[in-house]
Amino acid sequence: MKDNKSVVRKGATRYAGIVLIVLSFIFYGGIILLPFTPFSPGLKSGAAVALVIAGEASFWIGALLVGREVASNYRSFFRIGKRGEEKGQ
Repeated sequence: MKDNKSVVRKGATRYAGIVLIVLSFIFYGGIILLPFTPFSPGLKSGAAVALVIAGEASFWIGALLVGREVASNYRSFFRIGKRGEEKGQ
């Protein structure tokens, strides 16, 4: 039987993973806003690279925290093609 602390820790870890995945979408959304900022082109390109790296890192760390099941469900949701083909239907 699991103690209450391990259940709370698992829930907090999963919550932190979900927050990181949502944060990755915010980082990628920031790239869309970069052309409308008054910064120099060099600073904009550096910010774009930093946002891509931050978005990828936060997504994959979040995917590791939430677990294999959630990450595979998320990946299959965005897979291109018919969903019925995966299950042999």
